Amino acid sequence: MNLAEVILEVGKSSPQDLAEALEGKVDEKEVAKIRLESAKFYLEQAELNMSLPAAASEDLYKAILEGMKSLKSYLGISEDLRNAIPKISDILGDWIDEAWELGLKLHYEGYISENFEESDLQFYFVKVERFIENCEIAIS
Repeated sequence: MNLAEVILEVGKSSPQDLAEALEGKVDEKEVAKIRLESAKFYLEQAELNMSLPAAASEDLYKAILEGMKSLKSYLGISEDLRNAIPKISDILGDWIDEAWELGLKLHYEGYISENFEESDLQFYFVKVERFIENCEIAIS
């Protein structure tokens, strides 16, 4: 196992922290891949938490957030995420804006206001899963 593989193995328990620790220290394309792994981690957590709609909503939001950060790193956009979203959307298309709006909906209506049922989350899960698949295509 090389050093990068060891670092990734250690970071599996907190992939978001790993990506943030490596930002600016390794190639942005590598950070993008780690962030995408983080997005997949949160998607898996959401699936495990489906019986807890508020927790699953926040995990789905974090999956979208990490996917967006992955794209931002891959595209070399240096602005903060809020300002980067329109630029990412200009480059990759409307699916970016749609996913960001869904992420905000999941965070505010699902997590903070606790307005979602498990059946709602099944629908949103598929959308987030598709978003992450598109992110993977975009950075490969």
